[in-house]
Amino acid sequence: MFIALAIVCGPTASCSEERTEAYVDWRLTSSPDGRELSIRAEYGGSSCTEFKRWDVSESGADVTVRATVEFFGDSCTSDLVYESASIVLDEPLGDRRLLGCRPVSAATAGSNRSDASNCRDVAE
Repeated sequence: MFIALAIVCGPTASCSEERTEAYVDWRLTSSPDGRELSIRAEYGGSSCTEFKRWDVSESGADVTVRATVEFFGDSCTSDLVYESASIVLDEPLGDRRLLGCRPVSAATAGSNRSDASNCRDVAE
């Protein structure tokens, strides 16, 4: 016996959902240790989000870390989602500025601040 399930797409139903990638807030979970950064991204709506990747770029003066999440759907839960990582840099952080994070707790999804000041504050 076979049971068929049909999904009908019409003017009132949508069969494709828009997916958008965005940077989300992250913060240090402990003080930087040589080349290692322990970090955690924070974003909302586990029912309509998917963590995609960590991106790291290094220069002599700065280290920039970005957490990218994909957002989709329109009936999202309001829970807070965490994605933890241990990032190993090519060189120790030292005196370089750490950019791309938000040094205070943020429970909202969305893009990081573009001005990216030196955010080395450690999460409590």
